[in-house]
Amino acid sequence: MKRHIVFSSLILSILAFQPILADHAHHSDQKAGQVARDTEQTIQKMQTHAKRMQSLLEKMAKSKDPKERQQLMQEYMKTCRKTPPWRKA
Repeated sequence: MKRHIVFSSLILSILAFQPILADHAHHSDQKAGQVARDTEQTIQKMQTHAKRMQSLLEKMAKSKDPKERQQLMQEYMKTCRKTPPWRKA
């Protein structure tokens, strides 16, 4: 009887630790591919955002009208305060 209890305890222990001992190496390619795609999308969003801000600064520099310059400055500041598109979940 003791032998059955020890044996069943051993089997249950092995089954309990099976997920811990599992080899997840075959899933790393999928995760790496997704991370690479996410990173590329983030970089593209950052570049688009930077180009938008740069164009606003160029328009401000070229503007001769103080009211237009003030409006462009407000738009630039509003763009700065917004949550960057790459940080949105």
